[in-house]
Amino acid sequence: MDTILRGYDVPKLYFRKVSQYPYEHEVADGQQRLVSIWEFYDGRLALGEDSEEEYQSKRYGDLLSDVQDKIDLFPLTVVEIEDATEEEIQNLLLRLQS
Repeated sequence: MDTILRGYDVPKLYFRKVSQYPYEHEVADGQQRLVSIWEFYDGRLALGEDSEEEYQSKRYGDLLSDVQDKIDLFPLTVVEIEDATEEEIQNLLLRLQS
């Protein structure tokens, strides 16, 4: 979350389409980032000591509305993967991590 507040680049999220229905996907890469974001929104995760002093230990609900807006409006890049085999997904993950 500190990365978002500072306006730094957040790596792409890769979603794999798993059915013909438009909203059925699995996360191929980025699950930890997504969990952190949702836990922060739910108030279960606070900003750490690496954050700017005014934000340290604060949860989403503790932030001023303009700071919440900065988080809410931060663009995340999502890539949808269609028609990929398990082997192709594994290959992609290996390449992303190297």
